[in-house]
Amino acid sequence: ISTVCLPKMRRADAADAMLRGKRFLAPEAARLGLINRAVASEHLDQAVSDVVEDLLLGGPNALAATKQLLARVPGMEPDEATRWTGEISARAFSSEEGQEGMTAYLEKRSPSWAPPSPEDQSS
Repeated sequence: ISTVCLPKMRRADAADAMLRGKRFLAPEAARLGLINRAVASEHLDQAVSDVVEDLLLGGPNALAATKQLLARVPGMEPDEATRWTGEISARAFSSEEGQEGMTAYLEKRSPSWAPPSPEDQSS
C-alpha cells in the first residue's frame, strides 16, 4: 500500500499515519491527498453526476492527451516537459477536435461531442 500512498502524501503525514497505524475517515483521506474529495452519502449521486457532466464537456482526444500529461510529465526534466507539452498542445489546438472546441466556445454553444446545454436548446 505504501507504493501507492507515499507519492500522494507529504512525508510528515505519511510518517504519522504509518507509524501510528490509526484508522481515518474519508475527510482525513482527502486532506492527506489519498482521495480527491469526501462526499456525504446523501450527496454522492449528485457529486458523481457533476464529475460525469464535466468530463463529457471535454473532447475525447483532449481528455486522452491530458491523461498522458498527468502520467508522463511528473517524471520528466523541466526542459523536456516544456518541449513535450508544447508539442501536445500544438497538436491538440490544430486538430479537428481542437478547432471545434474553440469554435463552440466563440459561438457560445456546446461542442459537437458534448450533450447540448440548456442555452443550446433555447436558441
